Amino acid sequence: MKHRLTQILLGRLAESWKLSTRLFSGRDLDQSERLGGKVKCLKHPAFSLQHSANVQRSTLNVKLLTVILLAGIQLLAGMGVARAGTYVNNKAGVSWTDKWSEKYVPVSDTASIYVLTPPTFVVAKNVRNIRTGETATDIVQAIPNDIVEFSISITNTGETVARNIVIHDSMPSRTIYETGSASETTSLDPVDPPETVTFQHTAGGTFDTNDADTITAIRWEWNAIDGIYGNNKRTVKFRLRVLK
Repeated sequence: MKHRLTQILLGRLAESWKLSTRLFSGRDLDQSERLGGKVKCLKHPAFSLQHSANVQRSTLNVKLLTVILLAGIQLLAGMGVARAGTYVNNKAGVSWTDKWSEKYVPVSDTASIYVLTPPTFVVAKNVRNIRTGETATDIVQAIPNDIVEFSISITNTGETVARNIVIHDSMPSRTIYETGSASETTSLDPVDPPETVTFQHTAGGTFDTNDADTITAIRWEWNAIDGIYGNNKRTVKFRLRVLK
């Protein structure tokens, strides 16, 4: 279905481009319209219509092609190919008569705003039993003294940069934090590690950089994470030991 819609869109764009090319060459204008390439302005109000008939007709066709292109982008966006934002179009037109009350074909132009989607995050968490190698997105089996590793990935699916991002993870009961496992190089995002990794030692307490004592929660922080057109994903890890 997506392939068929793409073919239809490309076909229409090709037809519009051929029409635009013919109009630029003037082959589709009869001699009475061209008059040597100039419009008679004897009793015609000037406005922007004092350009050649060829340019006027061709410009209108190019604007039509632009509208088709914008529509095509929005169509592809619905198919998950283009951007997810929204176009807001604004159209202005002008109509007029001359002193003999003769009416002329109105002309118009359109300008658009592309509204970017705001930062939006999705989070995925995996768990792996180091001893058995079992990995899952929800549950793995373990026995006392097993070490399990948790991996947290966050992705900014918006089109704009997110600021002041914080991942917060609390330690579950019957586990103890493996010292150093959250701050070692292999546990931090290899492309853009967090600006800070801090630890909480009592529930509701403050965070600091000391991870040698009892740990009740961990926090990873970034100043900024790009949207979908940049490096928009971060991954961190830490390990816990299962208690009896």
